[in-house]
Amino acid sequence: HSAGYALRFPRLVKFRDDKSVNEITTLDEVETMYGQG
Repeated sequence: HSAGYALRFPRLVKFRDDKSVNEITTLDEVETMYGQG
């Protein structure tokens, strides 16, 4: 995949209907969290 990140063992614990699709964590934010942005 082109993002360079993958969830190793993804699990859906709870569906969050309190947030919209516009409030998801972006790839830029993930890169910043991991110090690669």
